[in-house]
Amino acid sequence: MARVYATGTEYADWLGVASPPAGADRALRAASEIVEEMLRTAIYVTDSITGLPTDAAVITALMEATCAQAEYLARTDPGAIGTSAAGGITKFSLGGLSVDRSSGSSTSAADPRLPARWSPRAYRILTQAMLTGTSPWTT
Repeated sequence: MARVYATGTEYADWLGVASPPAGADRALRAASEIVEEMLRTAIYVTDSITGLPTDAAVITALMEATCAQAEYLARTDPGAIGTSAAGGITKFSLGGLSVDRSSGSSTSAADPRLPARWSPRAYRILTQAMLTGTSPWTT
């Protein structure tokens, strides 16, 4: 079972609304998967059964990053979380290979160093919590 780093209630609080929007659980699952991509080099203590972090600061950072990522997906790629039809490929040909996309790009307009599906705000939250870009350790 995939780890999900935020609840619907936390997401509603993040958005400043009274209750979670429709599709919140699916959005948070999709966002948590992307947050895990961002955590590829992160080192933090986890529960041996659930795999979830145990440190309060890490728990908060992952929750906030997940909420920021879900909000970003809802705004930039609603099809990724099932809230509307996906953009995707609108044209394809095989002879001479030609593919067109309806929208989007391979990098984020806000930060061209990040993949387009990564929320710059979520990545910033994780960076400030020292959960990204870990360098090799020497002793």
